[in-house]
Amino acid sequence: MKKIKFLNILLLASLSFSYSCNTPPTEVSKPNTQGQALVGKKFVESFEPEYKVGMSYTYIVSSTNKDQLPETVITEIIEVKPPMVKVKFTSSIRGEQIKEDRIDNFDPSIPETGILNEGMESITVPAGTYDANKLSYFIDLGKTKAKTTIWLVKDIGAVKRIDIMPDTSSIISELKEFKK
Repeated sequence: MKKIKFLNILLLASLSFSYSCNTPPTEVSKPNTQGQALVGKKFVESFEPEYKVGMSYTYIVSSTNKDQLPETVITEIIEVKPPMVKVKFTSSIRGEQIKEDRIDNFDPSIPETGILNEGMESITVPAGTYDANKLSYFIDLGKTKAKTTIWLVKDIGAVKRIDIMPDTSSIISELKEFKK
């Protein structure tokens, strides 16, 4: 069975559901990649568990922008009919949204190639402490880019994500709870 790209279903949807960048963009600098491996989208997908009805993730989403309140976003798989999936997002600020689409369409921002593998790192989030693989990549926003760093754990997916927006504000998502 094809794996859902949970990383972006959960995080991108919660970010687009919750936050927007309203300041004029400036360029986010690229990291020095010397001596570090570049990986592709399939490597990122290899961390995701197989999806099933009832699986849910709860994230605490916050921002360095003082105008945006922290919120809790719960993402639950409510129906799976490959290649389609129906997902319910519940935000403590914005309420409930149900989205149904092709599994592949939930993953528009992860590039096919050029993802920087920064290696293993121990990371503590509200759900616990994990040995996670740290990855960074850039999201094209038209005239500029946003930098994304994610920490992935096998059979869970993303436990933390930081998006540095073109105005240099950051959106931070941390796993609070995961139910298989």
